[in-house]
Amino acid sequence: MDNLFPSLVSASLKATYEKENVPSLFTSYPWATLVIVGLVAVGALASTIGMFFFQRWARFLSLVIVFATLILAPLTGAQLLSGASYSFYFLSTTIWGAVLAIAYFTPLSQRFVKECR
Repeated sequence: MDNLFPSLVSASLKATYEKENVPSLFTSYPWATLVIVGLVAVGALASTIGMFFFQRWARFLSLVIVFATLILAPLTGAQLLSGASYSFYFLSTTIWGAVLAIAYFTPLSQRFVKECR
């Protein structure tokens, strides 16, 4: 969102952020970073599609992706987000948490535990 509406973040704050050092993980191992981020992105897409079709593996993969993201997040360094971007980020993570809770702890969870034929 901040790329679409650059005025959401002040120019002086952007200038200060651009002086921030990029974490060494990304500069030292760019290919490893690309592979890891790619795997997480593909896994997130696959788990989301699997959840729509009530696939048994999708719930577990979704949890793996959530924990992988939590582990990798500190390695990304400082982030600059506007209030609007942070609101959308917070809303999306809250909704995904609710989706996982529904998939595990409601009667709908039975649709994920169908017999293999």
